[in-house]
Amino acid sequence: MFAKFFIDRPIFAWVIALIILLGGALALKNLPVAQYPSVAPPALSISLNYPGASAQVIEESAVSLIEQEMNGIEHLLYMESSSELGTGSITLTFEAGTNLDLASVEAQNRVKRAEPRLPDDVRRSVFRKWSSSNTTPSPRPFTKTWSTGCAYRASTRRN
Repeated sequence: MFAKFFIDRPIFAWVIALIILLGGALALKNLPVAQYPSVAPPALSISLNYPGASAQVIEESAVSLIEQEMNGIEHLLYMESSSELGTGSITLTFEAGTNLDLASVEAQNRVKRAEPRLPDDVRRSVFRKWSSSNTTPSPRPFTKTWSTGCAYRASTRRN
């Protein structure tokens, strides 16, 4: 019955179709377009320096203490840590939409609480925060290409 109405009135069907098409074209102009949409969750990195210490010593004496303090931060999804000779790092990843400035202040306060238990040689920790809404450009991949001759050419790939 509904289809028969439009079959009997083809001009009316065309007018309705053109109105829908025009409405879609007007709505398309007003849609927000983001070149790089926010898809990555915000994250915070804490770096520690412990000159001359092995990775195991850093892990046991500094990184694990700070990890214990970081447990319970609001909107924390997960935490990753790594230790190398003389340095350790902890990366905190938060839920999308988390205010990274507030999370950074909370993390700094928790590191301050752990400082009395850290070894004296652990230098001041460094905080880095990043999210998908940052306007800083991401590092581009670097490639090396060799020719059969002695020429060397390095190029960066542009998106």
